[in-house]
Amino acid sequence: MPSSETPESAAPTPAPTPTPAQSGLAPRVTISLILIALIVGAGIFGYQKLVAVKKEPPRTERTPERTAVRVQVARRGPHRESLTGYGRARALRRAEVPAEIAATITWLSPNLDAGRTVEAGEILVRLDGSDARSEANAAQAGLAQAEARRLRAASDKRTLIAQAEVARRELAASERELERLRELVSKATSESEVDGQRMAVALREQSLIGLEGRHAAADADERSAEAEMDAAKSALERARHDVERAEVRAPYRGSIVVRSAQVGERVTPGTPLFSIVDLRHIEIPVSLPASRFGEVVPGAKALVRLREGGDTIWTGSVSRVSPACDAERRTFDVYIDVEADENQLAAPVAPGVFAVVTVDGRVTPGTVAVPREAFVAGALYVAEPSGDADPITGARPARVREIRPESVRRLPDVILVGDGLDEGSLVIVTGVDQVADGAHVFVLPVRGADGNGDASGNAADGIER
Repeated sequence: MPSSETPESAAPTPAPTPTPAQSGLAPRVTISLILIALIVGAGIFGYQKLVAVKKEPPRTERTPERTAVRVQVARRGPHRESLTGYGRARALRRAEVPAEIAATITWLSPNLDAGRTVEAGEILVRLDGSDARSEANAAQAGLAQAEARRLRAASDKRTLIAQAEVARRELAASERELERLRELVSKATSESEVDGQRMAVALREQSLIGLEGRHAAADADERSAEAEMDAAKSALERARHDVERAEVRAPYRGSIVVRSAQVGERVTPGTPLFSIVDLRHIEIPVSLPASRFGEVVPGAKALVRLREGGDTIWTGSVSRVSPACDAERRTFDVYIDVEADENQLAAPVAPGVFAVVTVDGRVTPGTVAVPREAFVAGALYVAEPSGDADPITGARPARVREIRPESVRRLPDVILVGDGLDEGSLVIVTGVDQVADGAHVFVLPVRGADGNGDASGNAADGIER
């Protein structure tokens, strides 16, 4: 088969001839690459030189940042709860002293003014006692007369008793003689002699009956005289008391509240003269929540203040507890007896004042009282000292450890902790939101307990263990 290719297509195509611009580009690229290589090499060489002469900076250990916290030393023991209530003070002894006789006031004591303190038995008012003394003298005379009548009646009784005894013996002798004559009447004695003896016996009987009647009358006279003596004694005693009542005395040591008497005033029994109050014996009825009924017992200690957060004025005790709760108010009442010291003339707790009273309540043994704010989701953080205390600030480095102790009882301010918290552990009570298990802290010196200590007696007393 003949070939379709022509002679022109079979011949080779000649190469294109380079232009002048293309022939000058290649040397320039080569030169650029060489310059770049020289620059990079110089940079590497300079960097190596700088690294060679560079000095290593001193290395320092970084101390982790520590939070300053305060702690409470765990002291296990009995925790006594307290209940706070409010009440109005009242005096256990207050008296309106009246006149007891009808008389005129002749004298008043200078101490008989409101606010004055008087002693028990001190004379405060004198009344005119002349009438009472006259009645006492009359009663004394009546007693003497009754005594004389009684003595006379007793003497008559003794005489009549003796006469009656003689008359009985004579009657007995006459009766024996009459019996003898009756036996002899058939032999030697006449009937007239027997009749004469009968008459003698009858006379003896009449005489004895008369003596016995007189004896009974004398006995009645004696009893009547004794009754008159009793009446005279009562009148004399009453008159003497009226003489004593003419001097009106203070019934007990106390303070005068008001004076009603005036010199020259005529008074009758029952007229008020003055009123007195014993400020050393004050009672305060206090209302407490019904939910705490049964936790307060008679004899429990009580602290009395005049305001919330104020100083303790007096210490008292629970004298009695109401046996029932007020369903409407949801409270029950306890009665606090506040007794002042014998050397105190007047108690600061005046009747009528509104007082704040804190009463000892339930005791839970073998627990640690921890502030509620120290707990985070049921956990506590304890600090474990890891170094010496700073000589200036007293702060001591420590490591934090998380624990989850047993909660025995939850109270408004504290939680009573049982097992899981060791005695003497340093419980973190501030900054608990800034610490965690394993964190590093500074433990600040523990503040001393205040005058009353904390609620449980578990006051923190230092961080040294």
